[in-house]
Amino acid sequence: MENKRLNNFFVLLAIGVTLYLNYLILKPFLSPILLGVIFSIVFYPVYLKLLKFTKGKKGIASLGVCLLVTIIIIIPLIFLTKSIVNEIISLYERIDAAIQAGSYKELLPFLDDKTLQNLYQKVNRYLMALQIDTKYIFMNTLKENSSYGISILTGTIKELSLFIVNLFLMLFTMFYLLKDSNIVAAEIKCLIPLPEHQQERIFGRLKDIIYATIYGTLVCGAVQGLLGGIAFWVLGLDSPVLWGVVMGLLAIVPILGAFFIWLPASVILFIQGNYLSAMTLFLWGAFVISTVDNLIWPLLVSGRAMLHPLATLFSFIGGIIVFGPIGLFAGPFVFALFLILLDIVKEINDPERMTTGT
Repeated sequence: MENKRLNNFFVLLAIGVTLYLNYLILKPFLSPILLGVIFSIVFYPVYLKLLKFTKGKKGIASLGVCLLVTIIIIIPLIFLTKSIVNEIISLYERIDAAIQAGSYKELLPFLDDKTLQNLYQKVNRYLMALQIDTKYIFMNTLKENSSYGISILTGTIKELSLFIVNLFLMLFTMFYLLKDSNIVAAEIKCLIPLPEHQQERIFGRLKDIIYATIYGTLVCGAVQGLLGGIAFWVLGLDSPVLWGVVMGLLAIVPILGAFFIWLPASVILFIQGNYLSAMTLFLWGAFVISTVDNLIWPLLVSGRAMLHPLATLFSFIGGIIVFGPIGLFAGPFVFALFLILLDIVKEINDPERMTTGT
């Protein structure tokens, strides 16, 4: 008996050590691996259709899905990244020029409007009487944050470049997960101490949450950002790609939304006297950008389980902080996986549910 316990102890110790060593080996690649798992689940229905079309040739079907992901996601992301970086550099150059010139008119051109300028001068007169120099505060803030802006810009470019590299690593992971999906699923199910019907129900809920999060929240946000960017481009506003991405990110955050960008922009256009552009942007934002999710959401998410809005908010923000841009996908997935593990614990501790399957 003692020898058996000792043997079990050494086996568990060896498993723990090798598990830790494998974690260290895979740690640099956790983000693309996790993203590969998520996209394998999301595109699994597509894989099944291609598998049927290729008459059961798993390698070709898996390769077809990877090519599809490359065409519809990775290639557009590369061009989008390039445009964002260029627009960020252009914006920083304008800020630097304003600092060198000691003037904020380049950054705030709408202050040239006579009505607003008179109002600004009146308000500034009262502030100066209180010994508050708004121009000094504004320019000094820019100077103090200029070096910080350079570091952010450098870090952003580096992060986006790493993001692109991780996407290609994700494709390799995705290819083999789809190709060997039956083997992977069988091995995972063997590790879960639950009857098959409970396992199917739990994995079904995990799939629904991922579909609702990615197909619903992220697709709706991407469409809103695209529509907002198109509006900025058509109206000739600065940095349409950058602001489109910002609107898309705001659109996926509960409570916030794309209107935090297009509404102030329409107000500024109105103040500048561009009444037609202001009205066009306002109507486009109110009746197209803000309502498009009401059309897309039911088509993509109807009847599926989903994360609570509060959980979605923190999983997105926390995911980005921990995993970088990939956290948009990884954050909700990890949170959903945690909820599924809680469900497994409930199933194990509830004998009646394990026998009845309810």
